[in-house]
Amino acid sequence: MAVGRIGKTKVEALYAGPNLRHVYNITLDREELWHNDGSGGNDPWHLHWIRPGRQRKESFIGPVQFVPAVLGVFLDLGWSANGDPAPAAGNFVAANQIHGGLDLTRLGAAADDWIAMHTGGNYPHTIADCLFAATLARQITDVTFIHVLAGLVGSSGLEIGDGNPWTVPDDGIWFELDTDVDTHGRIVTSNGGVQTVTDIGVVTTGLAEGFLRVGADGASILVTMNGNLVATHTTNLPTVQMKWIWMVQSRDVAARVFRLRDFNMMCQGI
Repeated sequence: MAVGRIGKTKVEALYAGPNLRHVYNITLDREELWHNDGSGGNDPWHLHWIRPGRQRKESFIGPVQFVPAVLGVFLDLGWSANGDPAPAAGNFVAANQIHGGLDLTRLGAAADDWIAMHTGGNYPHTIADCLFAATLARQITDVTFIHVLAGLVGSSGLEIGDGNPWTVPDDGIWFELDTDVDTHGRIVTSNGGVQTVTDIGVVTTGLAEGFLRVGADGASILVTMNGNLVATHTTNLPTVQMKWIWMVQSRDVAARVFRLRDFNMMCQGI
């Protein structure tokens, strides 16, 4: 069979169409299903399924009332929540949109109040042990007086206690927007507090899809936004165990919302 490439990954094609590719990955010795998101960007192909491997998927449909675990279709990751002040029912609101969606809302009773949703004490992912790809469809409904952090983080320096000021973790891979700095989004890889940062420009409201993947050699992180490759990091990659987290903080006395849509993750190392 013909041998081609998706990005820099050598593959053997089992089926190739305009929007769907079923391939055998020679480098990682696994079957893969790739989907073209139709964006026309420079990196539109997303990894949708692998075998052998583990798939975790959440469709954030929202709770009837506040519970620490968010009610997803599969509830694969066992979500928890913390904040300053402690989470309340109003922090979690169904988005009432096609495909569901959950509004993670910082009510902003005081400046710098925050709310975070994460996988509790479970830090199951490392770059070395888990060659993964993850897609998150999200929406920031207001990009003024807001601080958002979304991605993978380690436990060192991370604040997830109720009633405590938010602190940026020492280790992780995340997207961040902090209007106390400017209106630009950033992709960050951090190892022991030493960061590599890519400025991806002004963040606007509306739905966006982010795609994060670890390179086949485990020595690079690639981030795609809306079908375009925006960051490739090969330095300050975290070496610790990590977990997923979504955080929104209001920099003013006003509500700020981070809307979560579909989350899908493929992981070979577990």
